[in-house]
Amino acid sequence: MLCSALLSFSQTTYYIDQVAGNDANNGISSPVKTIKRALQLASGMVYTSTKVPNNKRVAVLVAAGDYSENNPIIGLDKG
Repeated sequence: MLCSALLSFSQTTYYIDQVAGNDANNGISSPVKTIKRALQLASGMVYTSTKVPNNKRVAVLVAAGDYSENNPIIGLDKG
């Protein structure tokens, strides 16, 4: 019983679909359109408001397609 409790991890999955997605969506129940938006949402789950990792697991699933974005993907600034 203890072993199974230690091996079970909860994970939030974000979905990206350039055709059916919309960046106004939450990415969980309906996909976002851009990789940048998914990463913004995911980083909000992985880090606290004070930019400290909170040990939550996140997956980002990308539908097949040609993703071209005009904006650079900007990571979390820990400074």
